[in-house]
Amino acid sequence: MPRVIEPSMSPQLYAASVERPRRRRWPWVLAVLALLSFGCCGVLALVSEPIRDQYPVRAVVGTEIAGLRKDASPQMQAVESKLVADIRAQRDRAGAIGVKLDDPKAKNKPILLAVVTTLILDPTGELDQLMAKAGDGTLRNVQAFDALPRGGELKCAHTDSKVGEVVVCGWIDHGSLGIALFFGGRSIADSAQKFQQIRAEILVKE
Repeated sequence: MPRVIEPSMSPQLYAASVERPRRRRWPWVLAVLALLSFGCCGVLALVSEPIRDQYPVRAVVGTEIAGLRKDASPQMQAVESKLVADIRAQRDRAGAIGVKLDDPKAKNKPILLAVVTTLILDPTGELDQLMAKAGDGTLRNVQAFDALPRGGELKCAHTDSKVGEVVVCGWIDHGSLGIALFFGGRSIADSAQKFQQIRAEILVKE
């Protein structure tokens, strides 16, 4: 039976920090973005329809997705292997991927993507906070977009990174969480459209 993410649960970040005033939630998403920047049925019968529609799923990335090409360099493969190992150490049945996606039509506009698949009982109110932590902690021009057909929430906003302003997009539902950073001056609308396409192609219902 998959472990359930409860509001009171707060796994420890494996990324080093100077101080730890409190334990943070969702450490794997923050960790994979930092690393990338540097280089069943019985339970479901009792829960609501949205959960059954959204869980369980797995995230699958081939050599290409949504017109983007996966960076298959040894460095990036090592990053993904470390992420998966760390997730399984903290969440026994959670799945995770962390990839860099390159646009063959715009080589200066890479995308960093982290996806976690696990049972999330109460995703409401989580997304803005997680998106902010992917950047400098603040969000500007937050916009909600269509999350259909899978449902849940999907938003994009501006935030700041080490290379300047970027677009951060995120989705969350009962079965998965995805956070992406869009570099190269993409607009929020363009980033959201690409993010919707990525989500539609990457998640496979089990």
